[in-house]
Amino acid sequence: AELVEAEIQAEAEKNLWTQDELERYKYKYLQVLNLSEMIPIKIEFVNNGPTMHPGPFDKMIDMKVGNKTYEPADYDKRLNFPFQGEKEGLVFFNRFDPKTGKDILDGQKRVTITMSSGISSMIAGRGREARFFWDINNDDPSKLYAGATAARLETDRLIKRLENLRKDKEEEAAKMKAIDDEINTIQSRLDELATIQ
Repeated sequence: AELVEAEIQAEAEKNLWTQDELERYKYKYLQVLNLSEMIPIKIEFVNNGPTMHPGPFDKMIDMKVGNKTYEPADYDKRLNFPFQGEKEGLVFFNRFDPKTGKDILDGQKRVTITMSSGISSMIAGRGREARFFWDINNDDPSKLYAGATAARLETDRLIKRLENLRKDKEEEAAKMKAIDDEINTIQSRLDELATIQ
């Protein structure tokens, strides 16, 4: 949370934004991050050595939480191309375990990001993967959701939820109508049979 807030503030200072412009940028940035469904990881490379060949990047990185390993759900495709110098991008991991549906960060203290040694000849020369540890004990993403930005994001979330509920209601109403029609058909047939007997 602190890193995201610092990035937003740095962008605002660099561009001399007003508070309103800052709030609009923060809103759009948090929408892109999609923190309610994804775990975004910002990757920055400063490569002063031989050309790095990170593609396909989704096969070069994974995240370990507890005793489970997860692959990226999405990532910045610019990370696929060979480069020298500096490069950065976002990698997104699903927040919820695909099998259990539970938040993978609940009850965890640390996340490990691992990059394959094949990403760079300098890493491969060491003979092991590059690992980065992220202590999530004191991370509080709720700090990001304050003020006008929080209200807009909450409004968006509630509107989306309301649309889903209305869609569910329509589907259920259609099912109820089908059941009522079948009950009426059966009842009318029973009435016909009763007059025959």
